[in-house]
Amino acid sequence: MNYAAELFHPHLNTPFFIQFQDKQQTELLLEEVKNQSSVNSSFHQFSLFFTGPHTDQLGQGTYTLTHASLPEHAIFLVPVAKTEHGYRYQACFNIKK
Repeated sequence: MNYAAELFHPHLNTPFFIQFQDKQQTELLLEEVKNQSSVNSSFHQFSLFFTGPHTDQLGQGTYTLTHASLPEHAIFLVPVAKTEHGYRYQACFNIKK
């Protein structure tokens, strides 16, 4: 799978899901795709920001995310904030052009 910010833009404000071994499922809403590449960089840099439920904070780690319109993605998520809407997570990408 080629990761690029453009792959995720059409899926803003749509749910992604993490399925756990105990059959529990967590929904994360893709709220922001932030392109961070500079013109002179030899890397394509971007971040995805998701919001999950208030109830259980996910620990920093790699999770398999599923989406109705995309193949499964193993993505490293970092909890970055707790807001009134739930926990906010960031996935950073730094890919050679």
